[in-house]
Amino acid sequence: MRRTLATAAATLILATACTSGGDTSQRGEDPIVDISNAELAALQTFDSCDAFLDHVQTEALEHVGPWGFEGGGWWGGPDLMEDDMVMGAADEAVSADSDGGSAPNSGRVNAAQAVGEEGGSAGPEFSETNLQVAGVDEPDIVKTNGELIIALAQNRLHMVDAERAEHLGSVELVDGWGSQLFLAGDKVLAMRTQWGGFPMPTDAATSRIAPEFETEHTVITSIDISDPSNPQVDGELHVDGMWVSARAVDGTARLVLRSSPTRFPFVYPSTPEAEKAAETANRALVAESTIDQWVPSYTLVDPDGGTKSSGVAVPCDQLHAPTIFSGFGMLSVVSIDLTSDDLDISSSAAVLTNGETVYANTSSLYVSTNRWVSPDLDQVDAERVAEDWSTGLHKFDISNPDEVGYEASGTVRGHVLNQFSLDEYEGVLRVATTDGAPWFGGDNQSESFMSTLAQEGEKLVTLDRVGNLGKGEQIQSVRMVQDKAYVVTFRQIDPLYIIDLANPSDIEVKGELKVTGFSSYLQILPDGTLMGIGSAGTEDGRITGLQVSLFDVDDASDPRRTANWTMDDANSEAQWDHKAVTYWDPTQTLFIPIQRWAWDEEQGDDYFTGAIALELADGDIDELGRLSHQQIPPTKNPDCGDGGDCEDEFVDDEPSAPIAEDELYYGAEIRRTIVIGDTVWTFSEAGLQAADLHDFRTTDWVSFN
Repeated sequence: MRRTLATAAATLILATACTSGGDTSQRGEDPIVDISNAELAALQTFDSCDAFLDHVQTEALEHVGPWGFEGGGWWGGPDLMEDDMVMGAADEAVSADSDGGSAPNSGRVNAAQAVGEEGGSAGPEFSETNLQVAGVDEPDIVKTNGELIIALAQNRLHMVDAERAEHLGSVELVDGWGSQLFLAGDKVLAMRTQWGGFPMPTDAATSRIAPEFETEHTVITSIDISDPSNPQVDGELHVDGMWVSARAVDGTARLVLRSSPTRFPFVYPSTPEAEKAAETANRALVAESTIDQWVPSYTLVDPDGGTKSSGVAVPCDQLHAPTIFSGFGMLSVVSIDLTSDDLDISSSAAVLTNGETVYANTSSLYVSTNRWVSPDLDQVDAERVAEDWSTGLHKFDISNPDEVGYEASGTVRGHVLNQFSLDEYEGVLRVATTDGAPWFGGDNQSESFMSTLAQEGEKLVTLDRVGNLGKGEQIQSVRMVQDKAYVVTFRQIDPLYIIDLANPSDIEVKGELKVTGFSSYLQILPDGTLMGIGSAGTEDGRITGLQVSLFDVDDASDPRRTANWTMDDANSEAQWDHKAVTYWDPTQTLFIPIQRWAWDEEQGDDYFTGAIALELADGDIDELGRLSHQQIPPTKNPDCGDGGDCEDEFVDDEPSAPIAEDELYYGAEIRRTIVIGDTVWTFSEAGLQAADLHDFRTTDWVSFN
């Protein structure tokens, strides 16, 4: 049966249904493949918890064995028991069995506007988190409202007065990783993933699982910053699973979480003879499982550590499952009111599948999922599945701030690169993909596509697809703006494609430009210029360092690169995280963090870590200055503080002096840049540094140590 299910899954992954496709001059030899009507895209709903539980138990009994769920525990979570305990339990099961028995583009939830609406001052102009969609905030490691800078560093939330360059206060957060925050008015929502004991309700009569079962879970902390010198934790919400991403619209945060059923105390055999008994015991555990072993649970903890509420995070009537087996992982979308004093889940929905990439606008949230692949596939079938990969797409309605609801699902050929591979415009979803599984790497025959899909009932139906983008290459970056898409592929050189999406049923590639290197991030600047940040390269495809390019795309049929700035042996976080990019339009300045470590025959090590300021004006790029936390800020004149009368602001007018290599600030690699008024702030784990926006001279340093 296991092999039959694996074969069926592989068959459906590869399933295609041909339809007519129109002009194929840019579409490759194959006609458009419409797989939106395949069973793969369909979902079923449940009218009760018993119905869902019956569904997962039936599936699980087909996939549980002597080592837990298929894959040695991968699909059902990690080994939760010590080896000697596991072996002992399995050996006891053998004895019982032998006796005949059985065992058991910029915009966000604008904090400055929120302050203004409450009667405060909006303060100076300031930069915001670099976002994909205007009006849809994304969490980050640092935020500002123009007056305060709120930063996550060294496991604490730090409050800094931007006007006085003063550290006001901080609060310690729980241990974890992937920490990011939202800011809305006087509230901060901090999110991180933690591995450890899941907080249990204090009610001893609860029937929930015992706390010694460790699990990966997300900790959401609400912090009141109305008194920045004394920020207070209002509460913590612990939810099963790892948070994948999040978005916030009009004060409501939507968190996307990925969980697996980890609360199964499976027994593992210590000898081949024990396998049958171990499987019998594990099947019994599945048959006797309860709803909260499958659906993510939550616990709301008050500031004193007591339990305010607990239960399953998603109601059973909001659970959905594919009509073919897609693993036991669960993708959940939960809503939280950012401005409420009560940290609680206001609404939620879930699909029994995996989840990787999140895109959202103000009304819809999409999550792409990679298909479940049985670990029992042999190498030939596994390679075939990887080569003929398809990506699932799930749409959720977030137009109502008080609700989140599942809308529709569909599939596209290939895999997506990141969130910029998806975009919805005038009700049509546009998706850029490359053939093969994300880990497959491609070959000379790999191909990239742009597809359009529209919702019909609970299905996302393919309208059109154009292919033959970068034959033998992989997509490196995508940006979609209204009815245009900009796609960069790369193997040896960088083809930049401009695709006309004005008619979703008749996609057309308008122009193509080949240059060396490639852009891994694209952004349309206010003047219509396309900016690319990525890797410099040679004609034969060798990567040489960091590159920033400007492209004139006014004529879509004839794109031109107008400027190119490079730094050998350098890289930037901006190449893989768009939030590291700050473009300040009033001065047409781009700020990105950089790291460079090279060897100079005369000077030896040529090391630099910091941020660079580039002027992007009139189709050209000029380097304006560099900022670094690996230096000693100038000493301020104490007589100038608190309104004092003095001529010189600094005791020492010399430029900032470099620190000796053995005295470098720990964690002083710049990761973000913020502009507030005429000051540019740079953030690292070590602290925040202020500099003049025009000459980049360091003016203040606020340490987190």
